[in-house]
Amino acid sequence: MMSGWSFAGQFCLAMLALATAVYVPGRLLLRALRLDLECLEHYAAALMSGTGLLVLVYWTLSMLGVQNALWMYLLLAVGLELFLSCRDWMWDKRVAPDPEAPRPEQLADHWPLGLLLLAGIAAQARFTFFSGWLDGAGVGLLAWHAHDAPWHIYNLHQLAHVFPPAMPGFSGQLLKNYHMFSDLLWGAVLHVLPLDPWHVYFRIAPLYYSAMLMLSTFVTARRWSGQLPVAYLAAAMTMFCANFGYVMPLLCGRGNYFIWDSIFWVQPPMSMIFNPGVSSSFSVFMMGLWALVGWTREKKGWGYLALLALYWGVLPGFKVYPAVLAVAGLLVAGGILFLFQRDYKQWLAAAALAPLFLYVFLPPNLHAPSLVRFLPGFNLGSMLVAPDRMALMSSLQLKMLFVQKPWLVALIMAGLALVFLVGNLGVRVLGLLPMIKTLVSPRKADPVLLLMTVIVGGAWAAPLLFVQEGVPWNVVQFFYYAVLLAALPAARQVWSWLESVSVRRQAVWLCVLFAFGLPGAIQALLVIRWEYRTGPKVLQGLEWLKKQVKPGETILRPLPDPLLTDEGFSYWKRTQVRGRMTSMKDWEQEAKTLAAQKPQAPTPSGEDRALAETLPEKAAEPSGAAGEEPGLRDDAALPEQKTRKPDEFPDLERTDAAIVAALALQNTYLEDTVSAQIMGFAVEERVEAVRAFYRQMDVVQARSFLEKENIMYVVLFAGQQLPFVPAGVPLKQVYANDSITIYKHVKSMVW
Repeated sequence: MMSGWSFAGQFCLAMLALATAVYVPGRLLLRALRLDLECLEHYAAALMSGTGLLVLVYWTLSMLGVQNALWMYLLLAVGLELFLSCRDWMWDKRVAPDPEAPRPEQLADHWPLGLLLLAGIAAQARFTFFSGWLDGAGVGLLAWHAHDAPWHIYNLHQLAHVFPPAMPGFSGQLLKNYHMFSDLLWGAVLHVLPLDPWHVYFRIAPLYYSAMLMLSTFVTARRWSGQLPVAYLAAAMTMFCANFGYVMPLLCGRGNYFIWDSIFWVQPPMSMIFNPGVSSSFSVFMMGLWALVGWTREKKGWGYLALLALYWGVLPGFKVYPAVLAVAGLLVAGGILFLFQRDYKQWLAAAALAPLFLYVFLPPNLHAPSLVRFLPGFNLGSMLVAPDRMALMSSLQLKMLFVQKPWLVALIMAGLALVFLVGNLGVRVLGLLPMIKTLVSPRKADPVLLLMTVIVGGAWAAPLLFVQEGVPWNVVQFFYYAVLLAALPAARQVWSWLESVSVRRQAVWLCVLFAFGLPGAIQALLVIRWEYRTGPKVLQGLEWLKKQVKPGETILRPLPDPLLTDEGFSYWKRTQVRGRMTSMKDWEQEAKTLAAQKPQAPTPSGEDRALAETLPEKAAEPSGAAGEEPGLRDDAALPEQKTRKPDEFPDLERTDAAIVAALALQNTYLEDTVSAQIMGFAVEERVEAVRAFYRQMDVVQARSFLEKENIMYVVLFAGQQLPFVPAGVPLKQVYANDSITIYKHVKSMVW
């Protein structure tokens, strides 16, 4: 069980790991490159370089099957750094200091950034720190952690010990078509130190990501703009400015607008601490831009080019979306620069990072199916009709309007494209002004600003034109990086207006700026408070199971309650069909069918609209925000199979998440249908197989199913029972309390 003291010990071990496994190797790389860096740049570059080196080394060792050789890498790095530090210290003692030399920059000189960094960490800790404590009260998971966190916790645990990793919540299949470096990074740490994966995921990793986001934004903005106020302003806007979502409840009333910061699909960077892939990739992406500034502006910038190749080379391992934007941006912006300025440095950068990029990207994706499909306007339509987005009309109304007046729908989509851009950028929309000037005058364009402009344009276009099969809205994650980048030119534009006015007027105008940017961030901090809770007795049962289950054995748990009912299963299958719509032809055909069936559509509102089964995006709607892997929505609208005790966790069965795998630290047969669907696995077959096991009465079929799938433990929750006699399989009850029952499959047993 966890306590504050246990976390304190874990935190100290984690800081030791970051110092030895991340900072020291990164510092050695900077020594080798001989770069002249400011104090903060040194720490940011060393930490990011060490992060990139650690995941690369552990990735390589894991593929070779020699993960234990990581110890040799760490000992070699620490030993070499100690030797070089001692040598430098002895050399400094021999050389008399020059009294006329300028004082080097120190950390204390940037105490305002320290305060800003602490404020950012505290704000993001609101979403993570108090979630996921395993104690006498059970375990509570805040908001979207209920789905995403168990999946990642099990994944980073197995990456510490096993490679290639299995698909969490979908046993027997390897994890593929996924960026796993955010889990691999901490899997490497867990491989050498006895850290608790729950503490790592909820408290240690978010702290590191939060600090690196602020630090990387600051040093990048400073090096690019050359102005310290711009750096402070960019860091503050990145962390504390949300979008213009609060305008919707002001214009249309509160209605369904419970959460403002995702009304236009895209959450600001502060809220994305829920998503480890996104939050970890932010600083990797930003430090790559920092290295690009050095490469394009320094006469001998080969060291910066090496860092750029490292940062953006490992980027697809953390998140594919920014990696695609970075490489495409370098190619397109490089073409423009070569055409108008005969500058080919960005093309050289793309060529330099290509080998490492392919080395990271290809192994988990080589034979994976492509999930992105061309379907323009689908996500904009979802933003318009979804109950937890703009909710200005029903999906049925939009489809019928599309059949009757397609030109009007085209005009609506054009307007929504601007709403998507401006609404999600918020006050960062000011950054579009210098970007537009760059496009107008490419002959005089700053190469880095031109690249940012191209990336922002691509990040805007991708979710407007494409969908992801099974989860159409998932491609909105491209725009997260437009929001991140736009803070830099926005900060420089604001400071260009303010630097010539008095300090008092500067303060007034900055207050006005943040008055427009803060409401969504403040609202997110205040309203994100609902929890999914696993009761203490369920936790006790799964803790017992963790000690019994052996590597390679599989656990079977019931599906979410709604999927065990005929009505819920039928609804779920309809959502699968709609989630696979990947062409205008499919969308238009359904629209015509619905129009023929319901020529005069009613106007649903409120809860009726939320439950309307005609919404094609239902299969992919997130529960309130654009997280990484959404859960099955509207479970409450489906009939409950059993009643639950109020002090227990009803959502343990209903939530589509790998919670049993994360608590028992052993994989389950089927526990996370949404993530498996996102990655292209055959989900429907397994759903039907699990339904058959928990509903049919034939012990022969039950035995055959368990043996075929190598299932060793079967879990039941309060109020559930097997439809057959367990002894006939045979299944032996090995644990039971008021909330959970666990059976063991005994293949050869004497009664």
